[in-house]
Amino acid sequence: MNVSGFQGGRFMRFTGTLTSDITATLVTTGAHTGDWVEISRTGGGAFVVAVGSLKNLAQDEWCKILFNGSAWELCAFGSL
Repeated sequence: MNVSGFQGGRFMRFTGTLTSDITATLVTTGAHTGDWVEISRTGGGAFVVAVGSLKNLAQDEWCKILFNGSAWELCAFGSL
């Protein structure tokens, strides 16, 4: 799954049971300063959603990433 610029923001939710690790690739092409993505993981399974190299989400965790003009950065995370 690619995460690219969304001009404003976007929510992505993983609600199904994971049967393997998933990686969200953080693409900078087309991203604009201030674009953000919030990703949450509620589905079961002993695997993670890797948000680039910024954060690994286990079950019932979330994070918000922000494009700063040159790269994506982790700006918040927590438990649901």
